[in-house]
Amino acid sequence: MAHEDIRYTLLTLLAVVLVSIIVTKRRRRLLPLPPGPPSLPLIGCFLSIPKRDAFMAAAASVTLAIAYGYKVAPQGDSLVEMLEESAKLAIEATLPFASAVNDIPGLKYLPGWFPGMGFKARAKHCRTVLHEVLNAPLEDVQRSMADGTAVQSLASELLKANEASGGGAEGYDAIRDVTGSVYTAGAETTSTAVNSAILALVLHPDVQWRAQAEIDSVIGRDRLPDFDDRASMPYVDAVCREVIRWKIVNPLGLPRRVRSDDVYEGHFIPKGALLFPNTWAIVHDPERYPEPFSFKPERFLLEDGSLNDDEVQMKFGFGRRICPGRHVADASVWIMVSSILAVFDICHAKGEHGKEIPIDETCIDGLVSRPLPFECAIVPRDAKAATLIRSLA
Repeated sequence: MAHEDIRYTLLTLLAVVLVSIIVTKRRRRLLPLPPGPPSLPLIGCFLSIPKRDAFMAAAASVTLAIAYGYKVAPQGDSLVEMLEESAKLAIEATLPFASAVNDIPGLKYLPGWFPGMGFKARAKHCRTVLHEVLNAPLEDVQRSMADGTAVQSLASELLKANEASGGGAEGYDAIRDVTGSVYTAGAETTSTAVNSAILALVLHPDVQWRAQAEIDSVIGRDRLPDFDDRASMPYVDAVCREVIRWKIVNPLGLPRRVRSDDVYEGHFIPKGALLFPNTWAIVHDPERYPEPFSFKPERFLLEDGSLNDDEVQMKFGFGRRICPGRHVADASVWIMVSSILAVFDICHAKGEHGKEIPIDETCIDGLVSRPLPFECAIVPRDAKAATLIRSLA
């Protein structure tokens, strides 16, 4: 079987396995919520660890559980740190003009000591990190399968399928690449989306209060939301959609290479050209989204309060290379945002003399664009919420 056919087959299996994992776990708290210290699991991390770590731990707990059946430590998880570095390197490498060798391939033949050849040292470091992050967790899954302790995961299912079909080393390499991409594609983008949600809720307390009122009216104050509640919370869904539109995570999408000469609206595009879809411009088109720079969740609601059919699908890419994990990503953002809103108030942090610390809405440029670090206060809504948080231990 050709390598490309194996990859296509495995991506199909990826979709099947993701669905099966979700369906077989249809119970409250279907997907892992943000993990916290042993005494304060789930959203408890907001009470004790840095918010950036909380977002990353939450996103990593979902993607690594799906990919490898791996349980993430709340802080200082070595695999998460290693994967975060690899994701950063991957994002940097795919930026336009990231390295001159991409445009002048002949530079690769020059010696490393030659001026301007720093990309060679970076490439060597990337290879080392990539080899470790792709192989180490998959080898752990193989060991756990051998001793009978493996939990259901994408890796374990694909390894079993590969052995049954005789895929051999070629199939194993494809599995390694597919499972390795789950974290890179999922954790960074999901944590960034939740980060942007926190920014939006700080800056728009009226949106926060309305979302909390909807949650309270649907589930009360004695539990966290679960996926069975989602259809009854259209405004919370609208908030999540607007977060993705307002601060699009991937403003330039993923680059595509043109396979043959083409002409688009009078512009000649030569074979081999690298194209970046401008998703930022699409979601900030004033004809489609009036006042595009304003945060307005109601733009996704009909007059009767139900959701319209605009799911901002361009956030997941286009065509045959659309994100295969888009349903998991969408569910992860919703469950995290709704759970945070259920028990926490998010407001401006106070500085000296009780003055609010201003927030800069600027985002970091890159293939994945996240808000600049900002200070805010995330505190239990009241004593009842604090009691609920601690009861989840």
